[in-house]
Amino acid sequence: RIDDCIFDALLVHHLRILNWLVVNSPRAMEQRIIPDLHRGID
Repeated sequence: RIDDCIFDALLVHHLRILNWLVVNSPRAMEQRIIPDLHRGID
């Protein structure tokens, strides 16, 4: 059914946006950068 296809597409799009927001949030950036800095120091 077309409705199901549209719903699936919206769901995927929504999840992608949520994922992008999480990845690009300042806290996520800090958590990603800090371990890299520690690795660089070692």
